Amino acid sequence: MMGGGGGAAGQDPSNPGAGAGANPFGGFNPFAAFGGGGMGDFGGGAAGSPPPQQPADDRPPEVRYEDQLRQLNDMGFYEFDRNVQALRRSGGSVQGAVEFLLSG
Repeated sequence: MMGGGGGAAGQDPSNPGAGAGANPFGGFNPFAAFGGGGMGDFGGGAAGSPPPQQPADDRPPEVRYEDQLRQLNDMGFYEFDRNVQALRRSGGSVQGAVEFLLSG
């Protein structure tokens, strides 16, 4: 038998972690440039967390929908309450409000 060593073949006795089965990247993390530990972690905040909520618009409808109401009036829709209802249902879209008003 040959003397000395006592380690696995190809293993450097001064570096016990350098033998077979060692990390070929030497501790290099290819995902570190993206801000994190793994493939799904790109540093964009907590997973599953909802986006921040916008504050409720508490302005009265005649202020909030001023331009849209004027456009509806110019088209011949003069019922304020129905126009506001249509704008609320359409998210402020004049086209959606007109479709709602014509369908109902």
